[in-house]
Amino acid sequence: MRKMMALFLSGMMAFSLAACSAPEAEKETTKEESKTEVKETVIKETEKTTTEEKKEPVTLKIGCVAATEPCVQIMKEAMEGTGYEVEVVVFDGNNLPAEALNAGDIDGLFCNSLKWMNTFNKENNANLVMAFPYYFSYAGLYSAKWNSPEEFPNGAKIIVSNGLSNIDGGLRILQNAGLITLAEVPSENNFYSIIDIVENPKNIQITPAELTTAMSSINDVDGVVASAVIVKESGIMSPSEHMGLSTRDQMTPQGLIVGGKDENAEWVTVAKEQMEQQKWYDAFNERFDGTFILYSEIDKYFPQ
Repeated sequence: MRKMMALFLSGMMAFSLAACSAPEAEKETTKEESKTEVKETVIKETEKTTTEEKKEPVTLKIGCVAATEPCVQIMKEAMEGTGYEVEVVVFDGNNLPAEALNAGDIDGLFCNSLKWMNTFNKENNANLVMAFPYYFSYAGLYSAKWNSPEEFPNGAKIIVSNGLSNIDGGLRILQNAGLITLAEVPSENNFYSIIDIVENPKNIQITPAELTTAMSSINDVDGVVASAVIVKESGIMSPSEHMGLSTRDQMTPQGLIVGGKDENAEWVTVAKEQMEQQKWYDAFNERFDGTFILYSEIDKYFPQ
């Protein structure tokens, strides 16, 4: 009997110990699982952060000529920290950025006017679009020899920038200065050409030349029609020394031009939002000093 009682008590003690140790074991297992989960979460977060840190910004190649390079520099600074980096690509010809954009070699450009772009599209079966207008460029008649158009001699030689839209603008300025008279209606797709001159009392000789180099010939001719910004960049004279000027209705906006597929691209939206901040408007005005006029400020310079 005593022997059986002893066996019974031993069994009860073993059961009690097992019952007590089971929850403890479960607790230990739960703790280990929690530690593992936390460790895995930390690893995942670390890997995510590392991946984000390693993500390279998207590089955008934006074309220009020397006179418009500051526009791209402003865009470059404005885009810092947005996930996009701007690479400035400077060309030495007015038409070259558009040709490069049409070929897919660059992503956008600051160089040409809306009117010029539309003509380029027609002539090259291209699909360039102005993503957003940013400024106006205006031109004037300048001379290193004469003080007024009235002083120009018979047979005077005047250089205008080449290209259909530039020749059109140059002829209109010469008419504004009283040197020639143009037909009432342009003969070539709303653009005036030399054949549209109906009166030329001084027999002015008009020669088209590359826009970016027009001012370099000013000492060899009687006059040059050039954009105000190119006159300033030349250092030869002040843009205010003009003797004839574009009128407001003769001006056309310039801005960021991109391929048609990128018209609504995210980077274009970001560029517009960034560049239209007052900080960059101020930087633009400081750099160009009125030779380019912000699209939003045209009324200050050319009231309607």
